[in-house]
Amino acid sequence: MIQANDYRGREQTYVKHVFLNHYLERVAWVTLANNRGWQEFVYIDGFAGPWRVSSEDSRDTSVSIALRKLTEVKRGLSASGRTVRMRAIFVEQRPSAFKRLSELLDDFPEVEAVALEGDFHKLSSECARRVGAAFSLVLIDPTTFALDIAALKPVMTLRGEVIINFMYSFLLRNINVLDSQDHLSKTFATDDWRAEIEAAEKRLGSREEGILATFCSAVQRVSGKRFVTSTRVKAPLADRTHFHLVYGTDHWRGLEEFRNVEAKTIPEQEHVRSGAKATARQARTGAADMFPETFADAPLAELEGRREEMRLRAEAALFNLFRTKEAVHGGDILGALLQLPLITKKDVNRVLTTNQERGKIVIHLAPGERVIKGTTVVSRCLDAER
Repeated sequence: MIQANDYRGREQTYVKHVFLNHYLERVAWVTLANNRGWQEFVYIDGFAGPWRVSSEDSRDTSVSIALRKLTEVKRGLSASGRTVRMRAIFVEQRPSAFKRLSELLDDFPEVEAVALEGDFHKLSSECARRVGAAFSLVLIDPTTFALDIAALKPVMTLRGEVIINFMYSFLLRNINVLDSQDHLSKTFATDDWRAEIEAAEKRLGSREEGILATFCSAVQRVSGKRFVTSTRVKAPLADRTHFHLVYGTDHWRGLEEFRNVEAKTIPEQEHVRSGAKATARQARTGAADMFPETFADAPLAELEGRREEMRLRAEAALFNLFRTKEAVHGGDILGALLQLPLITKKDVNRVLTTNQERGKIVIHLAPGERVIKGTTVVSRCLDAER
């Protein structure tokens, strides 16, 4: 079990691990539960560590969290009569960390796990070869902003999904550093990254969104994934971004699961950040807060404002789909709208029903259906344009 006390001073890592724990469970279970679907799942961690371990049993490492969750899913499927193959590939370059990593794998014998020593960029093709035709989830979680996205193409184009820790705060500090320019061209997979950022910033209205959109475009170009989105993880003690988890998938159902996990994780993020700020205030002033839990209210109120902004963008994205078509399938709508941060399937249905009530669209639900499905047809009302 992931315990917040193991992450004092690195609350952003706790949030990342909570997200990984929830999402890995969902993607492995959904992928393997169908008797007519996949029978083999492979998890890849390209920068495995372990790093800054606080617990004696290493439970606060991404390696242990992933292997424990994969073991739980395999046991759950086995109990329901489903036999699957669960595998994992971990890559680590530092000799000392690699030694500890190799020892950790022995604690989880029900997962066929292997550790590879070396640079993930150079081992990307070997990892892809080992995965073969299985479904995979690739975690790219470096300790720096410097990634060579093109070199990681073999694993990013596997049949499955990818999550990348985009180290935004580190990148921002280095974006104008002369020695970082070559690294940035590889991170954004283009020499024209400055022009792309400027264009995206003008379109989206903020520097951060421009930088993030440019990176997401690079991920989509290299991986070929149909959908690419992200979720924000804040710094523990400041109201600014520490990093973004960027996610690529080929199906809108993956987006749905990603957004559901985001919705679960954000309140937990604000809870641990509130606790970290209270601890810092007490250390600074020598006095404990009488009502520390109330300090999480302001960020959550700000979050609701951000969510409402995303709902407006979702509505604009909906009608953008009708620019060249009179009718659109539900899967295309869900894919377009769920790529927006904080937008869940419930929000998509809310946008649709609201605009149907306004007489702008018609949702062609089958008898007995109450929510949109991938095959649902939604058409625009031409009368509403007159």
